Amino acid sequence: MDERIIEVLAGNASPSREEEVRRWRQASAENEAHYQATRRLWRATEPSVLAEVREPVDPSLIVAASEERRLAGGAPVVIPLAAVARPRGRLRRTAAWGLAAAAAVVALAFGISVRQPVPGAGPLATLTAGAQTARTVVLEDGSFARLAPGAELQVWDSPEERRVGLTGRAFFAVAHDETLPFVVEAADTRTTVLGTRFEVATAGATVRTIVVDGRVAVSNERGSVEVVGGSLARSEPGAPPTREVVADVYALLDWPEGVLLFQGTPLAQVADEVARRFDRTVEVRGEGLPELRISGSFEDESFEEVVLALCETSGARCSLTTSGAVIGPNE
Repeated sequence: MDERIIEVLAGNASPSREEEVRRWRQASAENEAHYQATRRLWRATEPSVLAEVREPVDPSLIVAASEERRLAGGAPVVIPLAAVARPRGRLRRTAAWGLAAAAAVVALAFGISVRQPVPGAGPLATLTAGAQTARTVVLEDGSFARLAPGAELQVWDSPEERRVGLTGRAFFAVAHDETLPFVVEAADTRTTVLGTRFEVATAGATVRTIVVDGRVAVSNERGSVEVVGGSLARSEPGAPPTREVVADVYALLDWPEGVLLFQGTPLAQVADEVARRFDRTVEVRGEGLPELRISGSFEDESFEEVVLALCETSGARCSLTTSGAVIGPNE
C-alpha cells in the first residue's frame, strides 16, 4: 500500500488508484494514521513544498491530461493564465483540463519561487502582492488565493490542518478535504473551512470575512460563529465575532479586475459570475451541463477567452451572441 500512497501524494495516481487509497484510509483508524504518517514524511522530504516553474507549457500535455480526466469521469479543472504558484511535478493533478484556445495555452507561463522547508524556521513560504497589483497563487493542495495589493500570505506546515497567515485582504477558493481543514489566521481571528469560497480582510485588529458559498467558522478568544454563503462575519478585539446576512455579497467584493476563482463550482454558477463580471449574458443549456463542476481562475482574460475556456474545459459548444454567449452540448 505504501507505493500506492506515494503515487497519490506525488500526484501521479490514476482516479481509480486515488479512490482505492481513499477507501483504504476510511477502512480503519490505523490505516488513516499510517497514511498521515507517510504524508508527513513525504512533505518533509519533498524537493519543494511550494514551487513555481517559469517556462511555457506544452499544449499537448494539457490536451492529453484533459482527455484522460474526461474519460475517467473526473471533475474538470481550468488552468489559470496568470503566473501562479504551483507545486513542482503536479501538473497532471492541478492542470487536468485545457484552457481556452490553443494560442492562449501556448502563451501560458508560470513563475518560479522554490523554498526548502526547515523545521522550526518559520513559514514554508511567504507570498506577497505588489503595492499596486493583485496576485493569484495556487497552493500545494490546489486551493486558489488572490492577494489584494500589499497583502501578504504565509504558508505554514502542519500535519493537522492547511494553515496560512494573512495580512491584508485575500479571496480564497479552497479545495475540499475532510481530513485537513483549511485555516486562515488573521490578527487574532481564525477562519476555518473544509472547502468553500470566501474573502478575509484585515483592518488593524478588525477582521471581516465574506462567504460567497459554502460554510466557514470564524473564531477569536471571545467566541466563534458559523457563517454560510451570502453572509459575512466581523471580528473585533474584546468581543466575539458577529455575523450578518447581506443582500449581495458580490457588491462587497471590491476587486477592480473582478474575482473569478472557482473550486468545484457548478458551471451554471460560474456562468452567472462571468456574466456579472462582464455585464453580459451567459446561458448554460443541456442535461447535466449546468451541474458540471469547475475549478480554476481567470484574471485579465477577455469575455470571449473566458467563455471559450469554459467550453473547452466542459467539452461543450460555445455560441457567442451580441449580448453574450450560450454554452450548450457538443453534438
